[in-house]
Amino acid sequence: YFWRKVSDLSVETNLDVLAKTYEVPPLPPSFMAMELAKRHFSTPSDRPILIQRYADALKEGLQGVTSMCFRDAGFSDDEVEALALALSESNSVSCTFIDLASNAFSTRGLEMLAKSPCAGWLTQLALSLNPRIVTLPSSFCSALPKLTLLDLSSCRKLRELPEGVGALASLEALSIRACPAITKIPDSLGNLRQLRVLDLRQCSGLVEVPQTLSKILSLRDLPLDGCDEIVALPDLSRLPELRVGKLPKRLSSWDTGGRVAFDFRRT
Repeated sequence: YFWRKVSDLSVETNLDVLAKTYEVPPLPPSFMAMELAKRHFSTPSDRPILIQRYADALKEGLQGVTSMCFRDAGFSDDEVEALALALSESNSVSCTFIDLASNAFSTRGLEMLAKSPCAGWLTQLALSLNPRIVTLPSSFCSALPKLTLLDLSSCRKLRELPEGVGALASLEALSIRACPAITKIPDSLGNLRQLRVLDLRQCSGLVEVPQTLSKILSLRDLPLDGCDEIVALPDLSRLPELRVGKLPKRLSSWDTGGRVAFDFRRT
């Protein structure tokens, strides 16, 4: 659903992006830094050497690459740090799309990625199916001025989006589908005036959708399927073209009543 809706945004942002044969560095995904560590290094003090060696191996393959797929590659924080280092040291790299889905790095890995020069070039980033991410660091959000697509779907430990997410001024599509630990969306999301797709399906712990969404006149898709715990919805009456998907039955009165602000806690 998310990628199908994203396909409507532009020629450059579509399903074909995921179907491409990505240009990847010369090392196969299974050639992990931690495997090297077990074989050749024995003390924590060797970690910087390990990271640098892995980055050096990646660098040559990054020359001229514009998109990379490391989906289900077993990346931990160390591999993401090595990737960020390689991107920083590779003079000709201009990567705009990175797929890091189905990996197990933490918030620290995102901080390392944000420090890389490539953060300023990225337009699409897939972080879905990560079992360790609990939030996005503010430094990460402020480092991605050109990002148009962010996929955080099925990050089941993701507890919150920081207020800093409002700094992603170019964002057109955001998915936090199937993130059951999220209970609230930050008010700063209303600053994303280019946002067209906000996928909230199966956010089973979500209680409140912020009133500030009414400021996003560009919003076209807000699927709320499976959001059975929502008790407060904003006034979205000024968005006649907005599609909200299959609402829980108890939210149908909001939909049929013109989508004006409603708080079930006050009824």
